[in-house]
Amino acid sequence: MKLKEITNHFGGMWRNPNLKDYFFLVNPYFPNNALLQELKNNFSNLVTQYPSNLKRQNLFASKLFDVHHKNLVVCNGFSEVINILPDIFEGKFGILTPTFNEYINAIDKDRIYSSDVKNTLFRYSIKELYKLSENCKNIILINPDNPSANLVAKSELLIFLDFLKDKNKNLIIDESFIDFSDQDGTNKMLSQEIISKYKNLLIIKSIGKSYGVPGIHLGVVSSSNKELLLKITKRLCIWNINSIAETFLEIMPKYITIFDDACKKMIREREIFYKELANISFLTPLPSYSNYILCKISKKFTSESLAEKLFNEGCIIKHLSEKIDKDRGEYIRLSIRDRIGNKGLIRALQKFH
Repeated sequence: MKLKEITNHFGGMWRNPNLKDYFFLVNPYFPNNALLQELKNNFSNLVTQYPSNLKRQNLFASKLFDVHHKNLVVCNGFSEVINILPDIFEGKFGILTPTFNEYINAIDKDRIYSSDVKNTLFRYSIKELYKLSENCKNIILINPDNPSANLVAKSELLIFLDFLKDKNKNLIIDESFIDFSDQDGTNKMLSQEIISKYKNLLIIKSIGKSYGVPGIHLGVVSSSNKELLLKITKRLCIWNINSIAETFLEIMPKYITIFDDACKKMIREREIFYKELANISFLTPLPSYSNYILCKISKKFTSESLAEKLFNEGCIIKHLSEKIDKDRGEYIRLSIRDRIGNKGLIRALQKFH
C-alpha cells in the first residue's frame, strides 16, 4: 500500500502493524492499562446496550472538567461541532493560517477572513489576533495551533476577551492540545471561573488527542452562553455518543492524576526529542507546546520526498506540502511518541545525513 493511500484513510493504522506512526496526534503515555482493563471488563455490556442521554453524559463530563453541566455539551469529537459553527454564529469568522483546515473548510468563503502568519517560524502573538478582529466578528484560535504548535498565553487571552466583549465580538478557542502546553495546567481556559465571566467565549476540546483515545471520537464544548449551547444541542443526533465513550467519561476522573503525570512525561520527552531533531543536519525543529513538532527541511529534500523515504523505512509522517506554500519552505510535522518510538525515528532520519 502506498503512503498517500494510507494517509487518505484518515486512520485505521492498526491495519498496518509494520508501520511506525508519527502522523496521528495522540498521547504516547495514556490511557494506562488499568483504565483500558476497566473498559474491557465491561465490553460486552457496552456493545450490546444503548448509551444514556446527553444530559447524563454532560454530568460525567462536568465532573471530569470541573465545569457546571449546564455550561458544556458532550459531542462526537470536536469535528461534529466545527460543522455547526456557521449556523450558530452570525457574521464573519477570522483565523490565522496555516492551521487546522477543517475550520476553514466548514465555513463559506464569503464568511471567513484568513490571515497568513508571515514569519518562517509561524510564531504569532496576541497582536495578530487584535488585528484579525478588525475584519470579523468571530475569532477562531487553535491553542496550541496545528501544525505550528504556537501558544498564546492565557493572561493575554483574558485581556483580549475583555476587548472583544466591549466590541460585541466572540472568541472560539480550540484547546485540543492544551494539556501538553505546560507542566501545571496554567494555560487552560476551560474553567468555571473563566467560562462564567465571558459569554462571548466558546471552548472546543477534543478528548481523543490528549487522552489518547481517538477511536472513541469524543469531545466537549463549553460556554456560559446557554442560548448558544442550546443551538448546538438541537443540531446533535440522538445517541451521538456511544456507550464506550460514555463510560470513559464516567470512569476517567479516577485516573486524572495518572493522566496529569502522563502529560508531564510527554513534555519531558518532547524536550529530548527536540534536541535530537536539532542534530539532524537537514532539519530545523520549531519550538513546540504540543505533542508534535513542526520541522523545516533544508533544500536537500522536499517534504514529500522525505516522507516517502521514511515510509520506505517503515515510518509514516505528515508532510505539509498541501498546507504550507512551497515558497515559504518545506515542512513536516512529527508526532511525538515514547522514548523507544522517537529513537526509532531518529535512527531512520540519520540514514539520510
